[in-house]
Formats: sequence, C-alpha cells, structure tokens
Amino acid sequence: MNKRAITVVLAILCIAGIAGSAVVYMGRDRKAPTIQVPAEEITYYEGEDTAKLLEGVTAMDDKDKDVSDTLMVEKIIPSGDGQSAQVVYAAMDRSNNVAKAYRTVNYGAAGAEGSNSGETQEDEAPAAADTPAPTDTPAPTDTPVPTDTPVPTSTPETTPVPGQSSGDVLSAEIGTELILLEPSNVREAPTTDSAVIISLEPGAVVAKQGTSGEWVKVTAEGVFGYIRSDLLAVNTGTAGQ
Repeated sequence: MNKRAITVVLAILCIAGIAGSAVVYMGRDRKAPTIQVPAEEITYYEGEDTAKLLEGVTAMDDKDKDVSDTLMVEKIIPSGDGQSAQVVYAAMDRSNNVAKAYRTVNYGAAGAEGSNSGETQEDEAPAAADTPAPTDTPAPTDTPVPTDTPVPTSTPETTPVPGQSSGDVLSAEIGTELILLEPSNVREAPTTDSAVIISLEPGAVVAKQGTSGEWVKVTAEGVFGYIRSDLLAVNTGTAGQ
C-alpha cells in the first residue's frame, strides 16, 4: 500500500471519529427539567419547615419524566418591607441539568404567627364563669427541715476547633453551611455504590439541602449530591449571618 492510500485511509478514519463524537454529543440530554409552581397564595413564617413551600410543586423532564423528588428550596429572599419573600426552587435531572423557578409568597418574621394567634385568643376570650364557693382550708402540715444544697461544680469548657462546630449536622437547618473534615466524594445517591459527581478537599464549604439517613444532601460547585454526615461539621465561620 503506497503512501497516498495510507493517507486516504487515515483521513477517512479521522472523519468517522469526528462524526461519531458529534453524534454522541448531539445525543446527550442538555435540557433542564421544567418546574411547575402552584398559583395559590401562601404565607411563610421565618424559621418554619420549608416542606410547606414544596407542597404542590412538581418538576418534569423530557427524558427522565417526573424528577420532583429532586426539588428543593434553594433560598428564601425577604423583600425590603418584610411583608413578602421570593422563594427560589431548584431541581435536577439524571444528566445533572439544573432548573430553577421563582415564587413570591407572603412573609412573616419569626414569632409573628404566634403573636397573631395570641391576639385572636385574647379578643375571643370567653366570659368569666361564676366563682365557685370556697372550700374549707386544710390544716397546715409541719414543714420539713431543709437539707443542705450541694454546691454545684463547674463544668469544664470545651474549646471548639476554629471554623467548625461539634453540633450534629443532621439536625442543622436547611441552608446551613457545612465544612468538610477530610477528602470527600459528592455522590448521586446516599450510598457508597452510587456514582461520584465531584471530589472535594478538606475545608471545602457546602450548603445543606436535606438528609437521608446518615447522609446529607448538599449543593457544591453548582451541583447537587450526597456526603456522609461524619465527614462534615457546621461551619461556624458563617453561623448567625
């Protein structure tokens, strides 16, 4: 086979390889799911469980169909007047395409719900019933001699590691920032058999989005996944912000 024939064969193989790559690329799912948000008006009070904000919200994907189980409340942004808030929803399909949707809800500060109900109870207080006739007062009994109260001992203080909290990450609120204690893999599902999405180094910060057994659902570098809770700690560097 002469050089010209070899050149032609190599050119054909290159073209075939490029065409095959193009077919694979074009066949990938690059379309994010569609999030449907109910139109009815709701009121959310600061600190409440965000599960009420997910009621009636669905996510559908052209390829994976119903992916509502991946829905989460990414953040809640109160308005300047504190009377309403914007809720940001997010969902992801199996190809890691992320969709977001927005919803405006009525908003109340923490404790506002309890104070409102207390005012209603006060306004609707029933009329006082007739005072019952007094009964005979029982004769007093001897008061026991008090014993010495033991002197309390001081509890030694523990010094937390800077930037970390020993609190249980499983009981932390949604949106709490967590810090990795050692190299960790972010997986597609809460099991060590599931695929690894990305790998993170110690000190990387992720945001909690939920729990599944001993696993924590997080967002990290724009993707959703799961990390074992024993590899995480609450990031005290942003606590209270």
